[in-house]
Amino acid sequence: DVVVCNLYPFRSTVTREDNPPSFQDAIENIDIGGPTLIRAAAKNHKHVTVIVDPSDYATVLEAEAGAADEEAREKLRLNLAWKAFQHVSSYDSNVAEWLWENGAAADQSLLHAPPEKTVPMKLVNTLRYGENPHQKAAFYVDESLSEHNAGGLARSVQHHGKEMS
Repeated sequence: DVVVCNLYPFRSTVTREDNPPSFQDAIENIDIGGPTLIRAAAKNHKHVTVIVDPSDYATVLEAEAGAADEEAREKLRLNLAWKAFQHVSSYDSNVAEWLWENGAAADQSLLHAPPEKTVPMKLVNTLRYGENPHQKAAFYVDESLSEHNAGGLARSVQHHGKEMS
């Protein structure tokens, strides 16, 4: 079985600068059924292939067409299950952050900073080495709504010189 699901465009809706959404429009763009379907399919990855990223369509079609043996297809389903849970986690993180900034924080009994926060991070680049040459390292960008269009080092472009380490 294959489950393909694209979630409502919550992040792009709430980060629109030309025509910011109303509170109700943003709420209507919180997908409920999609994350549930994705999580159920990912949980059952042993028998279900779940796709949340259109860039995976060709890989799955190739594997399902018989280009991969069963072991390779199982590894692919496991990787896609991880990707699905990560996708839903990042989506939920954006929703929670937006809700805090747009009403939940107004309750005077709550702290000024959210009592909990999940930060979605996206891999920008693997690095030559970590703190020491024998260690592995990676560079991530913060995908929180508060960082949208914020710039910073993670969004910079290296024009010359050695790659980061």
